[in-house]
Amino acid sequence: MTPMNRVFVLFLLLGVASLTSSKSIGHSSTFVPKTFIDSTSKPSSTLTTREAANDLQTKKDLTSNSQSITDLSRGGSISIHLSEVKAATIFVILDYLFRQAFVRYGINFPSQLGGCCILFIGMLLANVAKPGLGDSIFAMLGPGSALLAKWLPVFFVPGLAMLPLAPSMGSPIEILKVLLVVVLGFYYSAATTSFAVLALRKMEGSVTSSSDVPQKAANIGPVALPFSSDIVDFLTKGLILSGAVSIGATLMNNDFAIPLRTVFMMFTTFFGYVWGARLPPAFTKIVHPLVTSTVVTHAITQLTGLATKSSFNDVLGTYKSG
Repeated sequence: MTPMNRVFVLFLLLGVASLTSSKSIGHSSTFVPKTFIDSTSKPSSTLTTREAANDLQTKKDLTSNSQSITDLSRGGSISIHLSEVKAATIFVILDYLFRQAFVRYGINFPSQLGGCCILFIGMLLANVAKPGLGDSIFAMLGPGSALLAKWLPVFFVPGLAMLPLAPSMGSPIEILKVLLVVVLGFYYSAATTSFAVLALRKMEGSVTSSSDVPQKAANIGPVALPFSSDIVDFLTKGLILSGAVSIGATLMNNDFAIPLRTVFMMFTTFFGYVWGARLPPAFTKIVHPLVTSTVVTHAITQLTGLATKSSFNDVLGTYKSG
């Protein structure tokens, strides 16, 4: 183990120690705004009418903010605000800095995962040093995290769409080995993640039994579809316009044919994912929007090949390298 790897491991252990110490001294590092914790910890008999009204308004505001972030992460029809762009930009900058630092110091650990651990431990230490500081950082980065989570699955579509261009995996036995690794790895990852989260929640004392969880009321009325109709209209118009320009440029052997086709395939990918996510819930429970987007991408790739007198693999090749 290199010295920098030892430092990284010690930093992780320091974060766990800070989480334990914050619990022991009474500062629960749950990243829930302190006003909400204080208001819920007061006995109801000691609250005045004005305090009760203020606490009720605070709970409503926090619930509204939490619901907004949840809706955004599920692809809700919420416009992008400046706070979301700022927070997402911070994540992008941090990812770049962590990647450069890990390479520079020779840390043999994924920089994305390591950066998440460092950021989490940093918020824990900030909450220990100054109660509420870690909560403030979390509240500032929350909208950006929700915005990235909203669109993150789209970037898995190219990997699925380009499977026809992937090299042969060999015999059926080799394919079976890969499937076993993927399936067993999934359940292993799910089990280890769930038990790790459960252990941390037990350390914080926030584990609740099933009887303590309030039952959700039955949904009345139509289910809200993810993504807004404005996004669908924008992607549809962009798909048609970029497709027409791309096909025309290809037929005329224009120098910008490949970049234009790249823009066209980008609109194809996003349109397929958003359209697939807005299908009836009974369908999306069985078929993930990633699969729908991949099918849409392959269908439009085939149509583009017919329109430009190119093969399917040729068009998909520019999707890979454009």
